[in-house]
Order: sequence, then C-alpha cells, then structure tokens
Amino acid sequence: MGDPFQQFSAGDDITNVSAAFLNDLQAMLAEWKKARSSKGSSLSTLPPNPSVVRIQNNGSDVDRFGVLGIDYRLSTIPIDPNNSVPGFQSTVLSGFSPDQTQHHLGFAVTLEPIPSATMGRAAVSGIVPVQVQANQFTAGILAADVLQGDNTQLQLTSGGFRVLWIEEYDATTAAPGQQNDAGAGSPQNQTLWAYVQLGLAEGIVSGTLTAGQPDTSHPQGSYRKYNISSGPYQAQPTTISVLNEIKTVANASGKTAYIQGFGGIARLLEIDPCSS
Repeated sequence: MGDPFQQFSAGDDITNVSAAFLNDLQAMLAEWKKARSSKGSSLSTLPPNPSVVRIQNNGSDVDRFGVLGIDYRLSTIPIDPNNSVPGFQSTVLSGFSPDQTQHHLGFAVTLEPIPSATMGRAAVSGIVPVQVQANQFTAGILAADVLQGDNTQLQLTSGGFRVLWIEEYDATTAAPGQQNDAGAGSPQNQTLWAYVQLGLAEGIVSGTLTAGQPDTSHPQGSYRKYNISSGPYQAQPTTISVLNEIKTVANASGKTAYIQGFGGIARLLEIDPCSS
C-alpha cells in the first residue's frame, strides 16, 4: 500500500483515497470545531511557556526589560471570552503604568519593546534581568517591587520579589543621615542591573542588632534597628527597623538575626542563639 499521506498533484485520481486518511482528517476537523466552540477545549491554546505572556500596553511606550503593572483583580482584559474564547485562552493581559498600590507584586517585565496601545511579550514569573533603583536606605534589601509611575525600573523594597543578584551600590555618593530620622539627607538614587525572580517574594537577609538600642532584648511586638549584612555585593551594611512577631528575645546583642520583609515591613524570623 502506498503512503496514505502522500500529497496530491493536479490531475491525480482521488477516488481511491484510503479510509484511514479520511478518518484521520475527519477526527482532526472534529477536534478543531470542538476547540473553536468549547470553553473547555481539550486543545491547549496557552503559550508553550506559561511564564511568558502577551500583554497589551495601556501606558506609555516601554522598552525591552521595562515594567508594566498588572491589576491583580484583572478588572480589565483585552479579549472577553464572550466575544472570542480562543482569543481569551491565548493569555493576553492588560499592562499599565506601574502603581505601588494597585500593582504590588503584580507586574510583568517586558521581553521586547512594546509601544503604547500595542501588544508584546512579557515575563510574569521566573528569573529576569531588570533595572532596579537603590539608595543608601535600601541598599542590601533582597527584594524588588514596582516604582511609582516608572516603567523603566523596579525599586528595592521589603515585601517585593526576591533579588538573586544586583550590581554594587556606590555608598560614596550617598548623603548623610539615617532612615526616618529628622534632617536626613535626600536619598541618592542609583539605577542598578539585577536578576529578579518574579513570583518568589522576598529573600531572607541576616543582620545584627545595632548599638544604642534601649537594651539588648527584643520584646515581641516591638521594633529594633538591625544592621543588615548579607546583601549581595553591598558596599556597607544597611540599617532597617525590624518588627519582632515571634517571641521576646532576652538577649539579641551580637546574635545573628534572620529577617524577611513583607508588605513593606521587615519582620524577625529567628535569632541564632549560638551566634556571636
């Protein structure tokens, strides 16, 4: 028997087409019609990599490795399933100018330039290169989130997605002063390249209690200032206020503390009693 899938040429006799070929063709058409009309199609229309989606830019032009906020409530979608089920299933998201309130942990990093009012590819999970803003108050924090109104970069902040690597912050350009202290110098912002793991919130950092605290204990429910010392390639330790929600620590002086941020608050996870 000849090849049942051999292509025809003009003038060929098609009266002897095999039943196997016709049955396969009929089954393929049935599946195609089912996929076109059914919301529960057995044929996936998702991209090969669900970490990469198409996104419609509803803000200003954005370059490659830029940032677009995604409304976590998805109140706006480009393609309504009532209008086109296959279009809805192709995973097109709406992207906006980043807003710290609406787009906390809800953003995409573009993989190609996406002009305003057009669609392009963007990453919503996984490890991506992206620029991140840091200053003398945030250098050393291992988390990044959206920066208000800025589609070119993220910012280092507690409660963001985990930063795996970041360029060294140049502390020699920082103005004097302490975070939240009266009369502190203006933050000296620097834009640094980083690898950020989208979808994995907040890296854990280590630190030690700073000198000049009310005492060496850290009571439950209270804040204490810690010197963060485990930031990647940082020029000098960063001081942050840490909330203890676990239990009262009678003596935290000189001990290694493990700290994690979430929702803009750095929280004490554990004190290593054997550290010094």
